Amino acid sequence: MEKSMMNVKLGELTVENNRLRQQNEILKRHIRATASVNSQAVVPSRANLGDSFLVYFHIPKTGGTSFNKMLMKEPLSRASSNMDIKYNEEHTPANLNCRYLKTYKALDIAQMVDKVLEHCNHLTYEGSWPFFEDVARRKSNALLLMHLRSPIWHVISMLGHDFQQGRYETYAEKLDDSKESIPSPGAGSTSWGANGYILDNHVHVNFDTQNTTKIAETLDKDFFWFGITEHTKASWCLLLWQLGVFDRDYCRGLCGETRSSNETGEADAYVVSNTFGNNRLKRSIDMGAHNTTLSQAHLKGIQARTRKDQALYDAALVLFHRRVDHVEKEVGFRFLHCLSK
Repeated sequence: MEKSMMNVKLGELTVENNRLRQQNEILKRHIRATASVNSQAVVPSRANLGDSFLVYFHIPKTGGTSFNKMLMKEPLSRASSNMDIKYNEEHTPANLNCRYLKTYKALDIAQMVDKVLEHCNHLTYEGSWPFFEDVARRKSNALLLMHLRSPIWHVISMLGHDFQQGRYETYAEKLDDSKESIPSPGAGSTSWGANGYILDNHVHVNFDTQNTTKIAETLDKDFFWFGITEHTKASWCLLLWQLGVFDRDYCRGLCGETRSSNETGEADAYVVSNTFGNNRLKRSIDMGAHNTTLSQAHLKGIQARTRKDQALYDAALVLFHRRVDHVEKEVGFRFLHCLSK
């Protein structure tokens, strides 16, 4: 059997995992080697949480559901934010709450943002970039947030969702489906096609453009924060610092360090210990099953279908590492660029 036809179980994608580890190790070493070079410094934005409206641009299957649960916890969410508020206007039912904002009409959502603001200090929505661009333009205190995920694992997660929903009997069937159509830019594109998630450069589809440079610039200039799914905890520490509610104990522990006996806890405004363990999504797919295997040819096909997303992810990862490096210097310890690793 030719190598290109060999099957690979999803739980054994060691090549991709090794590539991600090597990529991050190179970035970590580069950050440490250039620690004294001012030109490498990237200062993340900061804001007062009490004056801010957090708007999470949820790209499906990047860990957004778990992240939204974190947004619901004090002090990031006001006490009233756990209350569901339901509206029924113009015969269009919509559930408005601080967990999620969903409706079938995007225009209705734009009109309801003000109502969400009356009860919440954040909203989460799955939609294309124009909606969020409009919110940011109309709300001067809106802080845009989002996650990016390694494209291959992002696609595999979308395959798993469509498989669980019964749209396909195997992952390969979805990948071999030639009916997938990509919405043209400017057409109000969404992350869904006729047969489930759109796999081809999914993040670009959400941004309603195939211009990678434009998205990278938007991510850098228009978004207050973005996280990397592969670095969920370090991403969370970065956000807490940017919002002025940094948890020193939790974040220090990510590199195996403990607080020194003479260190004060005045900056420990938000204790997040154990929260991620409680919010982990359950994975019901058996990674050893036949229908969750892919051929080497399919993996190469995924790489080809996500080239633009990969270029964006690589650029974002460099910016993310540099932002974290700045915060590590500010707080006096590392929570991503661990010296022992």
